[in-house]
Amino acid sequence: MWLLRHSQSLTEGSCQRAVNSDIPGLDSDSCPSLKKHRFSDKIASEYLCFLYNSLGSPPQAENNRQGVNVMQTKCHKSNKLGQVSDPSVPVCWDMGSDTCPKYEHIVHPFPPLYDESSKILILGSLPSVKSREQLFFYGHPQNRFWKVIAALTDENVPMTIDEKKQLLHKHHIALWDTIYSCDIVGSSDSSIKNVVPTDIEPIINNSKITKIFCNGNTSGKYYKKYQQNNIGIEAVVLPSTSPANAAFSLERLIDAWQKLIVEACGRGQI
Repeated sequence: MWLLRHSQSLTEGSCQRAVNSDIPGLDSDSCPSLKKHRFSDKIASEYLCFLYNSLGSPPQAENNRQGVNVMQTKCHKSNKLGQVSDPSVPVCWDMGSDTCPKYEHIVHPFPPLYDESSKILILGSLPSVKSREQLFFYGHPQNRFWKVIAALTDENVPMTIDEKKQLLHKHHIALWDTIYSCDIVGSSDSSIKNVVPTDIEPIINNSKITKIFCNGNTSGKYYKKYQQNNIGIEAVVLPSTSPANAAFSLERLIDAWQKLIVEACGRGQI
């Protein structure tokens, strides 16, 4: 079946997180080699839904044995396998699962972080589920943002929100996002629609910011679409620190961020 054929794209870590979330039919013996086990279609659907909610993006979308694109089948109990509804809705394979993710309308729940001494602005897209729960930036424990910033500034990795704020202010770094409100499935950037952008001008006008960086392509896309013309500063797009960006190890992220920031700002500017 589809899940077995593409099990190599599913990491041991994500499998274990699924096990820890009590998805029926998955146990510790299923990790790390999913392809050694036979899963029912119901379990495959549950697992894909879990990946979508926890990682922000599912395994690479390909056709299952019945020729249905996993990423284009809407989650409804009444929906029969093979009925593709809205292709723009990137949700999981529907097998009648109550765990299929659903769209929520999200309004950004906390303010930007900056002060009059801020020199660079780093933009995300929209806070993840974990960040919205914590009411602060990059709250998912597997997001590498704080480790990258600590490495670039030669500081210890901050653990509390207060420590994170102190680190950013010390190094004149401002944080904000490109999206003020939207409809989204969990933390999945690819599901975002009905975007209302944030207002970045007050940050620029009340600080010393001359350089803007976007954490990931989604942030870069929305900044260029909605804000760049008004702000007049072209953003440098950095590789995303999200755990969904599995192609980049922590070391590779640090190297890439350092190179791009130094090229834009010069040495010693962060």
